[in-house]
Amino acid sequence: MKHNTRVDSRTIRTKEKIWETFRSMILEKDYTDITVTELATRVGIHRKTFYLHYESMDSLFLELQTKIIDEVSAMIIRSINDLGTLDFEIMKYYITELIDQDTLLYHRILFSDSYLAVYSRIFDGIIKQMTPHIRHVFALPEEEAIIITNFIFTCCFDIMRNCHRNNLSISDEKLNQMLFSLIHTGIQNFS
Repeated sequence: MKHNTRVDSRTIRTKEKIWETFRSMILEKDYTDITVTELATRVGIHRKTFYLHYESMDSLFLELQTKIIDEVSAMIIRSINDLGTLDFEIMKYYITELIDQDTLLYHRILFSDSYLAVYSRIFDGIIKQMTPHIRHVFALPEEEAIIITNFIFTCCFDIMRNCHRNNLSISDEKLNQMLFSLIHTGIQNFS
């Protein structure tokens, strides 16, 4: 019985090392430059060991994307559940809190052209998860809820992405304040 516990703890440590190294490589390298061979070498494992945990590098990226989608969606759903409505100040607080947990990683994934495909899949996943909640909050038909959800997240992520890519000298706090105010005004005018 102890043997299984030891194997499980080794497996957990290996996966943690893979994730730590993967995160470091994302910060250092472009999407297409991250390889299983280099990741395994940096972790100190055989390539075969990597493949015991993941089918490919894409499956590791998919797990990261799913994690981010779930975290962002959970934060927003939490703000909806806390108030029974969509409060943009609370939503801003929760999203900022999430990004602050690993600012470098989130900025790299969300704002780097190299990770545009990853960003797009994250964006699509958030839209898919959030649309039913937006539909419920605003009591909208599904098609309108999809448009409102896209509006909210396109405004947030694309404007933030463009500001960071163009090195605009505006603080994240001011940018967030402007974005959520504009979105709130737009949504209020729609209702």
